[in-house]
Amino acid sequence: MLVTKKKFCPNSNIEIDTRTLREFILDCKEQEFTFVSLEDYHSYRMEDKVIAITLDDGYKNNLINAGKLFEELEVPYTVFVAVDFIRTNYFAWWYALEACCEQKNIEISSLGINVSNPNRFERYAIFDSLRRTLHKSTQLKLEFEKECIEKGINSKEGYLTKNDVVRIHKSRFGSVQSHGISHTRLIQKSEKEVLKELTESKKYLETLIEDEVRHFAIPYGKCNDFNGSICSSEDYDYLYSTESYMIGSIIPRLNFSYDEAKRYTFNNNRKL
Repeated sequence: MLVTKKKFCPNSNIEIDTRTLREFILDCKEQEFTFVSLEDYHSYRMEDKVIAITLDDGYKNNLINAGKLFEELEVPYTVFVAVDFIRTNYFAWWYALEACCEQKNIEISSLGINVSNPNRFERYAIFDSLRRTLHKSTQLKLEFEKECIEKGINSKEGYLTKNDVVRIHKSRFGSVQSHGISHTRLIQKSEKEVLKELTESKKYLETLIEDEVRHFAIPYGKCNDFNGSICSSEDYDYLYSTESYMIGSIIPRLNFSYDEAKRYTFNNNRKL
C-alpha cells in the first residue's frame, strides 16, 4: 500500500509513502544499483548490485501511485495479487478499523467499544486490541463489516479490478504474479487447502493476463517445511516469503523500511 503521510497510521507496517520510496530509489541509483524485473533478477549473482521491487495483495494504489512512480523512474516492479481481492468486493476490515479509530469518539457496537475522545496512544492500543480480536473471528469480521457499511465507513481505496491487473501486467515495467486465492495463512492449512491456493490462483491469473505465472509469494510470509515442500512441488519456478532467511528453496524478501533497506543495501553492497 502506497500512501501519503498522516498522524494516525496503525497500518503503517504495510504502507510506505511515495516520497520515501522515490528517495530510496534515487539513493540506490546513485550507489550504482540497478533495478531489475523479478524475471531477470534470478539471472544475477548474489554479489551483483541489483534490486527487485515487489508489492503484495493488489491494492488499488499499486496502480494509481506506484505505477506512475515506477514508470517515471523506469523501475520494474511485480505485484503479487490475492485473487479474492480482485474478483470479489473484498472488505479490507483493517482499514475500516483504522477509519473508526480516527474518529473523535470510537463507537463500534459490534465489538463492544465506546470510548470518548481518546488520546493518540489510546487509539493505537484500541486498534491493536480490536485487530487481534478480529483476526481470530470470522463472525465478528462479518458483524463489523455490516456495521461499517451501515455507517458509511469504507475500507480505504480498495483493491485492483481485473482490468487494472491486466493493465499493470501489460505495462512497460509492471508484472503480476500470484499471492494465492484468499490471502490465508498457509502454515495453518491442510495439504489440500494449500494446493487449492496454489493451483487455482495460478490458473485464474494466467487466464486473466494471458501469460505464464511463475512466481508465488506466500501470504503473511510464513511457511513451514511441510508447506514449503508442497509449494515447491507445484508449477511455480520461484517461491517467496517475507522471512529474512531461506526456508528450503523459498526465497526471502525484505519488508520495506527505508532506513533498514538502505542500511542493508549499502552496507552489504549486494543483491536485494
